[in-house]
Amino acid sequence: MINRQKLRNLTVIASICLAVLAAGAAGLFNGWNRSLGDIRMALSPTPSTGKIVFVAVDARSLAAVGAWPWSRSVHADLLNRLIDLGAGDILLDFDFAFPADIPGDAALEQALDRAGGSVYLAVFEQNADLSDTGSRHRNLPLDRFATRSWPALVNVETDATGLVRDYPVGAELAGSYLPSAAAMLANDFGTEGTSFEINFSIAPGSIPVISAIDLLNGSVPLDAISGKSVVVGASAVELADQLAIPVHGIVPGPLIHILAAETLSRSLSPGWLRTEWVTLMLAVCCLLLQSVARNRAKATLIGGAIGLAAIEACAMVSFHAATLHVPTAQLYPGLAAYCLWSVLRTLNASQLLLVRANGEAQNTLRLLERVLDDSTDSIIVFSEDGTVLRHSASARDLFGVDTHLDIPAPLLRRVMTDASDTPKGTRLIDLTLKGATRTLEYQISYSELDLPSDSRRGSDRTRIATLVARDVTEIQEQERHIAYLSNYDERSGALRRNAFLTLLEMRLAQGTSTAILVVALDRLKTINVTLGRDVGDAVIRAVVQRLEGSDRMLSAPARLSGTQFAVFVESNVTRKDADRLAASILDLLSQAYRLHEAVAHIGLCIGYRYVEAATDLTASLALEHAEEALDTAKLHGKRLTSFDPSAWQMQRQARRIESAMEAALEQGEFQLHYQPQLCLASGRLIGAEALIRWNSPELGTVYPDAFIDIAETTGFIVELGRWSLERAAQDALRLPADLAVAVNVSGIQIMRDGFASEVEAILSKVGLPPERLCLELTETVLLTSVSTILETMQDLNFLGLTWALDDFGTGFSSLAYLSRMPLDKIKLDKSFTLNLEEDPTVRPILQATSDLCQNLGFKLLCEGVETETQLDILRAERCAEGQGYLFGRPMPINQLLIRASGTASTA
Repeated sequence: MINRQKLRNLTVIASICLAVLAAGAAGLFNGWNRSLGDIRMALSPTPSTGKIVFVAVDARSLAAVGAWPWSRSVHADLLNRLIDLGAGDILLDFDFAFPADIPGDAALEQALDRAGGSVYLAVFEQNADLSDTGSRHRNLPLDRFATRSWPALVNVETDATGLVRDYPVGAELAGSYLPSAAAMLANDFGTEGTSFEINFSIAPGSIPVISAIDLLNGSVPLDAISGKSVVVGASAVELADQLAIPVHGIVPGPLIHILAAETLSRSLSPGWLRTEWVTLMLAVCCLLLQSVARNRAKATLIGGAIGLAAIEACAMVSFHAATLHVPTAQLYPGLAAYCLWSVLRTLNASQLLLVRANGEAQNTLRLLERVLDDSTDSIIVFSEDGTVLRHSASARDLFGVDTHLDIPAPLLRRVMTDASDTPKGTRLIDLTLKGATRTLEYQISYSELDLPSDSRRGSDRTRIATLVARDVTEIQEQERHIAYLSNYDERSGALRRNAFLTLLEMRLAQGTSTAILVVALDRLKTINVTLGRDVGDAVIRAVVQRLEGSDRMLSAPARLSGTQFAVFVESNVTRKDADRLAASILDLLSQAYRLHEAVAHIGLCIGYRYVEAATDLTASLALEHAEEALDTAKLHGKRLTSFDPSAWQMQRQARRIESAMEAALEQGEFQLHYQPQLCLASGRLIGAEALIRWNSPELGTVYPDAFIDIAETTGFIVELGRWSLERAAQDALRLPADLAVAVNVSGIQIMRDGFASEVEAILSKVGLPPERLCLELTETVLLTSVSTILETMQDLNFLGLTWALDDFGTGFSSLAYLSRMPLDKIKLDKSFTLNLEEDPTVRPILQATSDLCQNLGFKLLCEGVETETQLDILRAERCAEGQGYLFGRPMPINQLLIRASGTASTA
């Protein structure tokens, strides 16, 4: 039977275990367990695999490129270099949510196309304002970049201590789930919405790091990149992408993504043993101590220490072998409570308290001294009379002269100022230290202490002041330089676009009229080549100086690109004033530049936008209008052009059409309609011409005149023409076997290599006999590479296809070319047919064309037949075929089938 003493001991042990278990469940030991886990990771260094490379935008790269933020062309160069070196997946850890310089954006877009979908662009969410409770702003890459890459979430969160520990697998952002950068790099997407703990035993120093400038200079060997994933991001301190992590301190943000990817790909994310098992260990330790120490204080303390050491050793082995954290923090207070209870039974309580107080005092003193000696900040403690009581080693480095501290008088005065008169918080002061002017960031705090006294009052009170200071001279200079680079172009001294737009927005908010002028310099490259780049740079600076020195109430000039500058009028002006001002600036800047014993003459043109009072235009849109005017001036060879709203609307509509065309084809918005073609002698239906139609949900009905030229300019006509040809062939199979279908072919299509093979493949795929397909060319095609076109026509004619020359009479046709072309028919443009009844000069042209076709063996098809009188004239002039509203308007294939079946039954 258990005696009372043993029962009491078991009750105490059980109570300690339950209390510790409850405290653990409440999370009281979480921070302690984290710290112990950090120590284990620090003692278990693991090298990285080397399969992920960090390309760092370091201080050397910033100095070499000379500006931040970089032009997107620099990012494009980095990306192209990585592609050339055979990189695998590439994460660009930069903000691409806003448009930058136009050439740079275009270069990055081309580089992304070249990467072929192997690039991840950063997506993140941040506070829209400085408060923690503000709305969240989502930074997503521009659509032109997002459609050519994969989004990767780069958000990381810190814990209560400001450290990054856990990393998300992915998160919901902007209505859709996005995997994190580490999940993309590791190709391990886990469970949506979950996160994992990063294994910081992986040493950041073992991760391959390459300077961005070395990559741009081409000095990186192939084997450093080939076949490896790459993270491109900031490591320079001035770019403020530094985060604190356990074990390793402050590291660049991109390294955290690599550590997380290494953790995920190698399944090294630490797990945690359940606290119940640790509580069981505590109970076993207490029972062992109870049986071995037998209430001896010294033996109990030594046994408790040995037990803790053994369990910590096991925890270390557990982490090293299985990446499993053992939450041993609760053992410390548990064993301490048991040892305290055990010792109190053998020691006098007052003696124990005295020993404990002395130990705490000694520990506190040693801790304070350690903090002072290890602090990178300069810490100095002053007495009431200004005597230095204690100081850190770093304070001696900052203020030390020989063997003592020499505190500058201005700083000492602030320290000795009464606390009520001293502003709170961190402040700055400029001091002369060791013969140089330095900027210090400092903070002063005051405390009152009790001093022992022999009087009956028990103690006297004294006040001390604690000064904490650090030298921030270099940081201040770097911040000023970064701020300057963010707002000014270093080469010319002019404003950057964003700074200019900020000033312009303030000007527009005044509600009075103004004008925005954009100047483009010409011949600057020629000057660089002939007179030297120094002269070219001097010309750029001289242009800025002339704009700044003019007395025309102009704003500070901005450099929008290499040769484009912008200003706006700071005073209220009329439209005529704006016209005269633009002309005077043109004259001012056109004058010769005498620089470096050389005379430089430049050409230039100006586009400007007059803005009326109380406008609702934004600064960005107003500047865009001025740039559109400049583009118009360049296009038409003018030196001075004002903004034309109607032309701008047409250009915007053209851009909308261009951006919508590709998606329209995928979404089935294009259709083919067919206009009947008849034999004029018999009135029999012989075929139909396929005409493309576009009904857009967003743009409405878009006519071919509006989108065909755009499709040819962008090259989309190749894909659209291939679709039209295949759809027309499919529809032709549904028509009676004696009817043919005519399809228009663009010159861009026929001049492409492999066009004949493409047509042959479509006919083979659909199963349409070649003789039932007629391809139509316009006369303008003959102004290009005629030999290539004739060769392609001969190849397809050999297969059995027929050819027609469309819109005859509107362009230029050489008879020599006509005689060599394998044509079946010539289509006379409808403008001749429509004027047959009114213009007596048209009929002789019709007669000559008819004679030409008969002599060459071609059929003559006349377009635009709308009246019976026109039909009678065409028959009289021996025209073979006709097409026009008299015979039928363009119609869907189903209506043409009805028409064809009715014709067949009538016949």
